[in-house]
Amino acid sequence: MLGKALVPYLSSEKYVVIQAGRSMDMDIVLDVQDNAKVTAILNAIKPDVVINLIASTDVDWCEMHLASAMQTNALIPAGISKAIDNCINPSIHFVHISTDQVYSGTGGHVEEHVCPVNVYGLTKLTGELMIECANYSILRTNFFGKNLREGKASLSDWIYSSINSLEPITLFNDVVFNAVFIGTLCSYINLFIQRKIYGTFNVGSRNGISKADFAFAFSSRLGKQITNVAVRNFSSDLLIAKRPLNMATNVKKFETAGNLVCPDIMDEIRLLSLQYS
Repeated sequence: MLGKALVPYLSSEKYVVIQAGRSMDMDIVLDVQDNAKVTAILNAIKPDVVINLIASTDVDWCEMHLASAMQTNALIPAGISKAIDNCINPSIHFVHISTDQVYSGTGGHVEEHVCPVNVYGLTKLTGELMIECANYSILRTNFFGKNLREGKASLSDWIYSSINSLEPITLFNDVVFNAVFIGTLCSYINLFIQRKIYGTFNVGSRNGISKADFAFAFSSRLGKQITNVAVRNFSSDLLIAKRPLNMATNVKKFETAGNLVCPDIMDEIRLLSLQYS
């Protein structure tokens, strides 16, 4: 999902973007688990920046497939980091996208205090800790927007579809996040690259919102109403993996490093509504 937005954004910013991965539509079809091949590709291309978007993000799937989740979310970024260390230019900037699910408990989470409650969060955190190259940026983030991948639906796609089809939906009023619009995240990734901001950072809006209020604010921006809806507290009874309820992060470290003020989440929802209207 992020790649479908990030590649055209970076291209519009005059980057030469080369996509590498296992899909046949990549510029370079590559087994990213083969460190020797990754190193050889880096030596051939000589990139300034490597951005890792590879992840297993289905929380319940990860809970049932620990080994596979660890391979994708931890060992692959560790392998890319090692390949960068072993290549001709070990000063390549490695940008790695992580998650707010490395946290749990009371919101306003700061980077130093992590406590994942499920396999997904644990494997993403493990991947962060295994990155050893000199110049890295880890973005612990959550984002929303249209999913341009065929056959895939994002949170906002699901809400939008429910509004128009009048299908009944359930919204949770105690699950909180401070995500950003996908376009904003693309611009922040560019900021990390341009200003060479290294380290681990929470990247999000400066204030949080519940998933229920997010849906109502989004529908209101569209000039529509969610009519067939049940609002209640979250229950994990029908789910396999435990979820953190409050994923809102403290973004002050990023604001200081980037010399910026992160957006209000209502402004991000406005940008989201423009994507659909």
